[in-house]
Amino acid sequence: EILKTSDLSFYDVVVCVDAEALQQLRGFGGLPASVVELGDFGPYL
Repeated sequence: EILKTSDLSFYDVVVCVDAEALQQLRGFGGLPASVVELGDFGPYL
């Protein structure tokens, strides 16, 4: 899914598959209240 910064306000929880995705999400600013990073488990999904 392509994320727009304006879309973040519609989500209560965001799941990132790895640390790089989390860093990019932080770059958008205004993170939702709950952000889950799957770490090493992400690639297996």
